Amino acid sequence: MTDTDIYSRVKEIIQKVVFKSVSVDNVTPGSRLQEDLDLDSARLVDLVLNLEDEFAIRIEDDRIEKLKTFQDLINLVRAETA
Repeated sequence: MTDTDIYSRVKEIIQKVVFKSVSVDNVTPGSRLQEDLDLDSARLVDLVLNLEDEFAIRIEDDRIEKLKTFQDLINLVRAETA
């Protein structure tokens, strides 16, 4: 799976989780999950569950706490699917 595939799929999942509160059209690798994408802890958990389902991976709780940016999500998915 290419980085572009991961990027697109993660962006689609974010769109489902944030609903219409934030436009994902402007999501960049540096977009901050809480500040820019308005992901509170409940939505972050929902996002992680969706990522686990979509990519058939398991994300440990200690790794969730370290997720700060969209790029962090991409890096995590890339590492778990490698």
